[in-house]
Amino acid sequence: MAVRKLLVTLEDYSEAGRYTCEVTSNIAGPAKTSDIQAQAITISPTSHVFAIGDKQVFTCASYGHTVMSASPTVQWKKNGNLINSSENIYQTAENTFGDKLVRNLFITLQHISEAGEYSCEVPSASGSGVYLMRNMQVQVAANVSTSPAAPIVEFGVQQIFICTSYGFPIPQITWKRGKNNVTATVNIYQTLQEPTPIPNKVIRKLYITLW
Repeated sequence: MAVRKLLVTLEDYSEAGRYTCEVTSNIAGPAKTSDIQAQAITISPTSHVFAIGDKQVFTCASYGHTVMSASPTVQWKKNGNLINSSENIYQTAENTFGDKLVRNLFITLQHISEAGEYSCEVPSASGSGVYLMRNMQVQVAANVSTSPAAPIVEFGVQQIFICTSYGFPIPQITWKRGKNNVTATVNIYQTLQEPTPIPNKVIRKLYITLW
């Protein structure tokens, strides 16, 4: 029994594809072969920071799929679920360039709920139910507002200020006076950050009583 190993470290995506092991012997007859498939998958860009209304195209490319996989499918997902196409989020048909399969995802961000983890999946050429997957993140730049906008604080009357922010990942709010964090005293203190019913939107309150 003879063994010969092939070690493959893909340094370029052109190196993906079909590799064949061929065996010959002194016995008459054709050579015996066995194939393996080296696959690779990429996403570009791997993340993007959106503001509401921004547009971006993401490209998923699968390399080395065509020989052993009869009908490979590049599929975009969000949080592990298939993407249902809409006017602002949709994926194109697959395009084949040699042994490279490409599918684009178009996103025009209209709601913060559309931010999150997106992934691209391609079935393995082995046909064993294994999928190759790459992830990318759609982020939303933090937006901040405070209320009331122009308060008048009267002596002896407690005033509540609310800082509201949304974004993905979820922003962290801290009240400051000048460059320093507000230190809790009897008459001035901030609450813990609180979630709101709206995903990725948080608030933090500051209480002030002038004595």
